[in-house]
Amino acid sequence: MTLATPTTALDYFQDYSPIHCTLRRETPIEECQTLLTEVEVRRDATQWWIGDTINQARDLYGESYSQLIPEDKIEVYRQYAWVASQIPLDLRTEAIPYSWYRDAAKLPLERLWAIVEAATDDDGACIWNARQWREAVAEARGTTPKERRTARAKADDVLSYARNHEGKPWSPEDTAVLQDLLA
Repeated sequence: MTLATPTTALDYFQDYSPIHCTLRRETPIEECQTLLTEVEVRRDATQWWIGDTINQARDLYGESYSQLIPEDKIEVYRQYAWVASQIPLDLRTEAIPYSWYRDAAKLPLERLWAIVEAATDDDGACIWNARQWREAVAEARGTTPKERRTARAKADDVLSYARNHEGKPWSPEDTAVLQDLLA
């Protein structure tokens, strides 16, 4: 059996799904390398592609775009779309992971530009690690990573407490506990 000329590297898979793949036995090793490279590019691009697609669909189709979003992924897709809307294309680089941009998306663009420029060399390669990125973002926000973790933990406590009281009347004790959590 000969392999039909593939149109994409994914054609070298006999079968694939989000949780597995089966390579065609006759796939040459050179094409296997091409396949791995293409899969890696797609993995790194997924959040940007989804975010950009949602934003463009909203522009093209108005409120009808919402039917494109699976119900169980509304919050995730909303986040992808928001990050993509905050980070202009000319500020994005493949050298910096999407998650780093996500963590910095609330920064004013001029600060984010400065961080991206500091994090990359003249060839566009990333020269920072995740800790350096987080520290620069925290400094640009005027907070330390420890302060952000503490605030996040406090917010989680407040949300948990509020969820446990959904639909129930709030007593003065509940209000006092909530105020303590927010303090």
